[in-house]
Amino acid sequence: MTPEAQEKYQKWLAHHQFTPTELDNFGRCPVKFFSESVLKVRTEPEPEVELTAAELGKIIHRILEVFMKRSGPLLYQHGLTTSIQEQLEQDARQVFAREAAHRSNASKPLLMRQQGQVLRSLQSFLEQEAGNFELRPRHFEWSFGRGTHPLQLRLPDGSSLQIAGRIDRIDVDERKKRFLVIDYKTGSTHISGKQILRGESFQIPLYILAVQQLLLPDYEPIGGLYYHFSDMSKKDGLIHAERVPDSLTFHPRSSSVVPGAKWDDSFQAILQSLTECVQKIRRGSFQPNAQPCHISCPLRFYCHPGMS
Repeated sequence: MTPEAQEKYQKWLAHHQFTPTELDNFGRCPVKFFSESVLKVRTEPEPEVELTAAELGKIIHRILEVFMKRSGPLLYQHGLTTSIQEQLEQDARQVFAREAAHRSNASKPLLMRQQGQVLRSLQSFLEQEAGNFELRPRHFEWSFGRGTHPLQLRLPDGSSLQIAGRIDRIDVDERKKRFLVIDYKTGSTHISGKQILRGESFQIPLYILAVQQLLLPDYEPIGGLYYHFSDMSKKDGLIHAERVPDSLTFHPRSSSVVPGAKWDDSFQAILQSLTECVQKIRRGSFQPNAQPCHISCPLRFYCHPGMS
């Protein structure tokens, strides 16, 4: 960077609140992080005749936000009733129609097919959630930072870091004063507990720390899980072994389950990995990855000019 660019970059760093997604993006591709977070470059995907995976994910998130705030308490109090099923279908159709209206180029038959797929996924979600009487969802789309208090971290190297984010859902066990962070995932990619513990994904640990620090300081963390709509599973994430609720089951060798005696040390190791990541960002180290980019990446010709 030129001295002028370096000065501007340092000013940006001084005021920037990082999101877990940005930090994870840096780990996967420093060039993508620099392009999107620093330069604010937005690449528009080529128009498609059906909704993209990202658009479908946004729709499902919005449907669940609307439905759970309005009808979630009834679901967990009375179980799955016809009126609750009808309410979810109504919310889903309204949200889907509103979002799909922005895609005038999309094929109506394909949109109807995708709407049917979304409705079937949501029906499976209802059936699974109706049997959960131990943990109750209390907070939906809870935001921190950027307009409200951010998560303040003191990193192992002595520096400080501010984090902003938005958590899909926080379940609470009022009797035991414990909480569980839930992040909805509509894609097919799974992030294992082993990857989180290696510092390859910071989202779940940072969400847990944010809830502890800013929202529920008197509660103990059960942990955090990804709720995968591809197979309706809640098995990947980070879970305290001594606080696993009866409604959740894990493989005996699951890397997502952390022994209680290692819980604090695991978080310290994750924060050390986060420190190394942030140090590279602060140095302005945005070297392309050695491995070839995916064919769909719009930055692939910058990272690897010879790529066809």
